[in-house]
Amino acid sequence: MLVVMRRTRSSRSRPLRQGLFVTVGVVALVTAGRPVTAVAEPEAAASVVQVITQANGTFLLPESVHVGPSGDVLVVDTGRNRVVRLDSTGVFEDTIGLGSVGSGNGQFNHPYQAAEDAAGNVYVADGFNNRVQKFDSAGDYVAQVSIGANKIPAGIAVSGGEVFVSNTTDNRIQVYADDLSAQTRTIGTFGTANGQLQGPRNLDIAGARLYVADQFNDRISVFNATTGAFVRKIGREGTTAGRFNSPLGVAADADGNVFVADTFNGRIQRFTAAGRYVEQYELFSSGVDLDAAGRLYAIGTTTNKVNVYQPGDGILVDARVRAGSGALVGDNVYGTDGTGQISARTSPRGSTITWTLTFQNDSTTPDRIRVKSPVLAATHYSVRYTRGGPTGPNVTAQVQGDGLVSPTLAPQAVFTVTAQVTIKASAPAGSFQARKITAKSETRPGVRDVVVISAVRQT
Repeated sequence: MLVVMRRTRSSRSRPLRQGLFVTVGVVALVTAGRPVTAVAEPEAAASVVQVITQANGTFLLPESVHVGPSGDVLVVDTGRNRVVRLDSTGVFEDTIGLGSVGSGNGQFNHPYQAAEDAAGNVYVADGFNNRVQKFDSAGDYVAQVSIGANKIPAGIAVSGGEVFVSNTTDNRIQVYADDLSAQTRTIGTFGTANGQLQGPRNLDIAGARLYVADQFNDRISVFNATTGAFVRKIGREGTTAGRFNSPLGVAADADGNVFVADTFNGRIQRFTAAGRYVEQYELFSSGVDLDAAGRLYAIGTTTNKVNVYQPGDGILVDARVRAGSGALVGDNVYGTDGTGQISARTSPRGSTITWTLTFQNDSTTPDRIRVKSPVLAATHYSVRYTRGGPTGPNVTAQVQGDGLVSPTLAPQAVFTVTAQVTIKASAPAGSFQARKITAKSETRPGVRDVVVISAVRQT
């Protein structure tokens, strides 16, 4: 049985989730020992390219997944108190340690997260044994360190000769030398302010940034991994896009794109380096990680599987569209009149490009968004717009004519349009030229600074 303890929030009035008890396919939330609701496991998103169902036996309540520098995949199979290693194709290689429950060297009692360093050494946050264990590249025990009596290590990451451990009991990150001989420093204190933590869980390090799943603050807290200085936060409490309900897992790439296991909202959310919401995948997950090719590995906490996703091939537009300010990122230009342009100049003739365009009401009041795009040259391009996805209802005429008006959106709610652009054989060299997308408030004419635009090139 998987149990995730919930500590007290400061000055929060909503009921606290004191524990999470998981059975296959159903999640029951427990407050003070009482089940209060049940959430069925949602379907995974259509972008799943692989599902790993077993490794020398089926998984049982796995907690997290890690893709190491070698390309090997470590799955923390918590219900079986083992850490299994897979190759990059998902084939079982071996088991780290003894693969049994206990407190001896190489045994585990509710492991939470594992991480591999550049030399192939594996570090495991051995939760209920209150310690971190180190194993060599062959999976043999090397060393251990206690993080403190009755203290729970719930996350781990390695970088630059240091091991970062989330002490979820004391609400801080403890940093050790990579031989586990000594603790060198701590990051974070208890609280809700910037740089403070409540129940930190999984960790990831990318681009000299330490990403912390700041569970009970319902956010991702980002620190400078070298200095420990607070950098920024992503998200806050809520159920709409860009908000979290007890996130347990986080992964980031070298460009700063962030994926979050928004656990109690039953989804994985994707953000840009600027912290802008992009898209989400429906999955009750407690752990995520990325491989070198950009594929996303995600634990299916209640399905006892590992889903592998292929996200869109790049964030090509991401800007807060604000009157009087322009931005330039690569080939993408955002005009001072509140418009965005997207381009994919390397796409060949005859190809079809699918864009998922997300418009977010970033105001504090309900609003409707009018989306407009100029008619593409019929001799060179054809375009089809749909609502919600490529197979959604066709709204091409509405978008190209007077524009498509969204339903009334609550603050921070999103409206998604999919654009499928086919480049004809007669198109000029350079393929798909920059096209302008305009979005503005429908209820407050002239106001353009309430919308966030993002576009993800899917194909």
